[in-house]
Amino acid sequence: MLKEFTSATLVIGAVNGRATIAAAKKLFVSVHSRFRKWGLDRAGEPTPETKVNIYESRETATFVQMCESVPHEEIDDLCLTQAQIDEFCEKNRHSFTVTTLFLFKKKINPLKRVLRWLVKLIFRREIKRRIFVAVMRPCYETPDRVSIRAEVEHFESTTVWGGYHPYRLVVRVADVATIAA
Repeated sequence: MLKEFTSATLVIGAVNGRATIAAAKKLFVSVHSRFRKWGLDRAGEPTPETKVNIYESRETATFVQMCESVPHEEIDDLCLTQAQIDEFCEKNRHSFTVTTLFLFKKKINPLKRVLRWLVKLIFRREIKRRIFVAVMRPCYETPDRVSIRAEVEHFESTTVWGGYHPYRLVVRVADVATIAA
């Protein structure tokens, strides 16, 4: 379904984790209000340099179907932080020619984390983590100047992507040794 857009693995530099998509008014020409409404405007943790791969497709698929064709053990393996997404968009804004998708997790308050652990322990069930998709759409100011609109969707959304317009998915490179085991 998805094919590697580039054979080269790209690297996102180390980030302090304080940047959020909702606050990046200078980076994005518009930011959808759902970032704030859904509580996605919280700073994350600092991260080291991170390798990413870019995949592209024209085939129709939901987010879940797209990720099934990318090597990973758990969906968390593919997620970036919002600060890493901001960094990637800043450094590669000139190459945004199609809609580009990024997976990220909602930062959960420590009390909720303990409650999730208790539910898992007592009921032997995992509560699904809050995974979201940052949807970055290019909009052209001039032929050589691209601005980016930032939108967000739930990972479990049934929205079908593809068809006439290609899309790209940028994911963290999963640890191959872990996947093979």
